Amino acid sequence: MMQDDAFADMPDLSAPGDDPAHARIEKWLVGLVAGGDLVEGDKLPPEGELSAALGVSRMTLRQALGSLESRGMVARRRGRSGGTFVATPRIDVDLTGLAGFTEQMRRANVRAGAQVVSATTCTAPRSRRRSARHLPHRQGARDRTRAAGRQRTARA
Repeated sequence: MMQDDAFADMPDLSAPGDDPAHARIEKWLVGLVAGGDLVEGDKLPPEGELSAALGVSRMTLRQALGSLESRGMVARRRGRSGGTFVATPRIDVDLTGLAGFTEQMRRANVRAGAQVVSATTCTAPRSRRRSARHLPHRQGARDRTRAAGRQRTARA
């Protein structure tokens, strides 16, 4: 049976509550991880033992573990050395709030801009000229491509 001290203080699932049993099991396991009773790599007891100790069906326990797995808190492995393990903590970062370059420069009171340092014209290789003919036709685009292919560039 389960001997681990981390599982000594199990939730009382027989008491009436607002949350279903699987949600209370999930909160209890999250609390064990948050409190440091369970750390990365710790193996949880087998589903049969844990569900019997909690007094719930295996399906109820699996629902709680599935929710924790989808949140990245536990990882399930099948096979001889399998089981349910406390996963490596994920760091969730909302990247939508990151400012772009121009916004960062504005915040630093720097005016962002661009300056052309040099510009040259050169003839495209034949393979590129042929592939440019297959591009979607825009008014004047094909004519400019053909004209550019015939032009000679002056070298300084």
